[in-house]
Amino acid sequence: MKKSQIPFPSGNIDQGILKRWISSNMPDFTHKITSKYEYDTLIKSSNDLDVNKVILFTKKDKVPPTFKALSAEFRDRIRFNIVHINDKKASEELKTIQESYEVTSLPSIVVEQSYNAQEDQVMELVNTVKYDTVSNNLGDLVNLLRKYARKIQKEESEESEASKLNQEEAEYAKKSDLRGKDAEDYVAVNATNF
Repeated sequence: MKKSQIPFPSGNIDQGILKRWISSNMPDFTHKITSKYEYDTLIKSSNDLDVNKVILFTKKDKVPPTFKALSAEFRDRIRFNIVHINDKKASEELKTIQESYEVTSLPSIVVEQSYNAQEDQVMELVNTVKYDTVSNNLGDLVNLLRKYARKIQKEESEESEASKLNQEEAEYAKKSDLRGKDAEDYVAVNATNF
């Protein structure tokens, strides 16, 4: 990812403005799960068993800064996914996914462990670990998730399920762009998860 400086808007600086600016400019390497299809593609795919998956079930519509930081820290060593469970807006598919993990309180983290990081090998059976109590302390979460992380990064290849999903989303956006703008520019922005 190309690094560039993002200027802070001029004017008064207070804690709230600074916090929103930092949060909105943090890199986000998470995948949002909004359907059963995306869940099957990102979590249950047999093509990506050598990387463990973390699923955050949350009521918040935006990705929490702590989870963005974790996704950057463990980029390509753990796949981070978010399921937004807003009581009124959550689809039946998402509620079914939540129930399948027996998640009763939000936020909750579930780890789909298909890879043994200590022995550097794919496990025969997928182990599901649920954490109902989620700390906001970044250091605690890093220590908790470190045991699930690959020692060597495994980048998402062009053929990975997540890449295919992003390409499908981009194609859909390209076809449904009704704003009269150059569709190629619009798709490029959407495909980068901004």
